[in-house]
Amino acid sequence: HRVEQLSGYFTAASGGTVYTGDAFPPEYVGDIFTGEVAGNLIRHDKLTPKGATFEAHPAKAGVEFLASTDVWFRPCNFTNAPDGNLYMLDFYREVIESPEYIPDAIKKFIDFHRGDDKGRIYRIVPNHPLRHGDLKVNLGSASIPDLVKQLENSNGWNRETAHRLLLERQDRSAAPLLADLARKSPKPQARLQALWTLEGIGGLEPDLVMTALRDPEPHIREHALRLAEEFLPQ
Repeated sequence: HRVEQLSGYFTAASGGTVYTGDAFPPEYVGDIFTGEVAGNLIRHDKLTPKGATFEAHPAKAGVEFLASTDVWFRPCNFTNAPDGNLYMLDFYREVIESPEYIPDAIKKFIDFHRGDDKGRIYRIVPNHPLRHGDLKVNLGSASIPDLVKQLENSNGWNRETAHRLLLERQDRSAAPLLADLARKSPKPQARLQALWTLEGIGGLEPDLVMTALRDPEPHIREHALRLAEEFLPQ
């Protein structure tokens, strides 16, 4: 008497990724894309705040972002890229179920290795890109000032990569530049990343946290409370 639901339900959600690029129209920024490898489709959701977390709603009711009639189509991961577009990884396998969940009478007719030499990478590009970017962005050789400037870049890949490189280098000469960015940047995202990068290289000062606690952007004030904890008496 077991009833299994499929329609309207995810059974194998994979690779949920928030789009942070700058090639898509602005209304896509902050949306989440999720692969459904069992349903051969890609879901596109809008995220809206709900209390301390978020809630997802379909971007278009009754319509998936991408749905394939190819039963081997297995979208399992996504990534934001230097060119501002979204890239999708297709696992591309005939069978994704584990053999232990398939009855022995059926299992003997299945080749579970079919497709293990395959796979696809899709570049998802809008019809009218806001930017025609390049994949060859060598931030690894960028100077400290240039990396700090990248925290204001409109493309999320550039911001996150610059943030990572600054943390890896642990160069305290970045501290005054980051502090200036945290105080003066017109972009809340840049002010926030500058604060956390300072914390990561050991250059965060109490007066800057106090400034952040008075920031007009509520999310920065929220993060400033977290950053203030390290200055509390033990």
